[in-house]
Amino acid sequence: MTQVQTENERLSRLEGAYEHLATKADVERARADVERVRTDVERVRTDVERVRSDVEQVRSELKGMKWIIGVGIAAAGAIGPIVTRILS
Repeated sequence: MTQVQTENERLSRLEGAYEHLATKADVERARADVERVRTDVERVRTDVERVRSDVEQVRSELKGMKWIIGVGIAAAGAIGPIVTRILS
């Protein structure tokens, strides 16, 4: 027993089956969203690279400061006994 369907019933059933598919507008919105995300990712990459550069510069400056402090402590340690010897 086959059930006879009207053309409108068949069309309505077919339309209901395809409601979950994306439209051109949906695809364009998705493309725009992806492009915004791509732009944001590039901005973050640029920011991270700048921060890395700043950190490397600070590291370099700290190395220089360690040398200066180390030499100062060594000089103070060497001068202390000399001054003590002179003053006694």
